[in-house]
This record gives sequence, structure tokens and C-alpha cells, in this order.
Amino acid sequence: MFCTAQSAPPKKSHGTVLKIDSFYMPQLDRARDIWVYLPYDYQSSTKKYPVLYMQDGQNLFEDSTSFVGEWHVDEALDSLFEEGNYGCIVVGIENGGALRVEEYMPHVHPEYGGGRGSDYVNFIVQTLKPHIDSTYRTLPEAANTGIGGSSLGALIAYYAVLNHPDVFQKAMVFSPSFMFDDSIHFSWNNGHPEVETLKMYLLAGALEGDNGELVEDVEFVESIYKMYGLNPENLNIKICADGQHNEWFWSREFGPAYAWLFIDSNRE
Repeated sequence: MFCTAQSAPPKKSHGTVLKIDSFYMPQLDRARDIWVYLPYDYQSSTKKYPVLYMQDGQNLFEDSTSFVGEWHVDEALDSLFEEGNYGCIVVGIENGGALRVEEYMPHVHPEYGGGRGSDYVNFIVQTLKPHIDSTYRTLPEAANTGIGGSSLGALIAYYAVLNHPDVFQKAMVFSPSFMFDDSIHFSWNNGHPEVETLKMYLLAGALEGDNGELVEDVEFVESIYKMYGLNPENLNIKICADGQHNEWFWSREFGPAYAWLFIDSNRE
């Protein structure tokens, strides 16, 4: 009996997930836990990395801390790294539980409240991002900085990228709750010339909302791009027939969305 030599399976690359406890938010006078994913080669290289700021941070990396299932963001980025992706730092900001609506809605809703979204975004721009850029090896320019989220988290990410395109040039907008704040679209007319170069990835599922309302809301952004004469190649709208309003759907779609948004940042 002869034994044939077999090559060992390739070693799995793993990034590192860190947690910053009780990070102070001066704009809101409260504290919040922050999660940070560092790419596999962060400790062994001198590379600088693009950064993606994500909402609902407790749902991104750990099933035990998630609401109804995690996104597996670290596993997705580890797999992309093994395929040759440059790598990215992901900063996950935990939501405030009962304060989530207040922080993720820029304007007050007559039934649900909200209205402190601007303060929340200012926290990311004025406090959290400077801390991340000074603590880790980042590519701090707007062209290498993204923001994303799902549902209300997508709503505030959309608001952030429109009001601070000089800070964020990439937006991952999954199943945005536009139905709670139609006026958010007026942020397009804010005089920022950087809006012209925004890259935006919008996702919706046909099984979300009532009578396809969410799909229509997402597709409306395409008309905004046309109205302002923006480059259609910077907009990617994906509608999935099986898409539902849940972490399973958003987890599955994270990798493709990230790869499209950061393709110009994934380089040596």
C-alpha cells in the first residue's frame, strides 16, 4: 500500500477583534462600547488601512452579544484577505438600546421621537474618528473612509455621508428606514462638492416592508443621482428577491458590498 503525499490545507488567516469599554461621547454626554477589527497582517506589517465605521456594533462580530444573530464581519474580511484583499479596519459602535431611535434619527418623528442623529454623527466625526486615526495605522482621508449600517443604522449612515462627504466617501446602506424620515433626502442639496464623488451601495430585499415600499425607497436614490448629474458608476443598488429585514440577509451581503465600495482602497 502506497501513501501519496498531500499538501497541508492552507492556514486560515484571522484578524483581531478588540473592544473598547465605555468610550465617552461628549456630544451626547454618555458612553458606549466600541468594537475594532484589525486585519490579519496588522501586527506584522507597517501598512495603513482604510476604515469602515459601522452602527449596531454588538451585532457585527459576536453571536453572543448580537440581537438576533451576528453579521460575521470578521469572518467575511478574513476570507477576503486570503483571496488577496488589502485589508480594512472596521469600527463597530454599539447602539444605545432604548436610545437607538434617538441617536439614529436626525429629525424628530411625531410618533417615534428621535432627533439627535446630528449629535451622534458629530461624535463619530469629531471624537471617535480622531481617536481611531491617532491610535491605529489608518488611511484617514475621506476616499479611504466609509460608514454603514442597516435599518435605522443605514438611515444615519446615509445622513452622515451626505452631510460629511469630506469625511466619508463610501456608504454601505442596507435596508434603510427612509419611511421614518423622508426629509433626509434634502441633505443632498448641502453645497458640499465632495458629494459628486460619493460611492454608495444600497441594498433592499423584496420581502421587506409593505408592498415593496422599501425597494421603492431605495430605488428613489437613483433618481437623485440622475437629478444632480452624479456619476452612476458610483452608485450600486442591489435588490434581492429573498431579502428580509434581518441579520441573516445583511450578513450574507456584507462581503460583496464591502468589496465593491473599497476596491479602490484595496491596494499596496
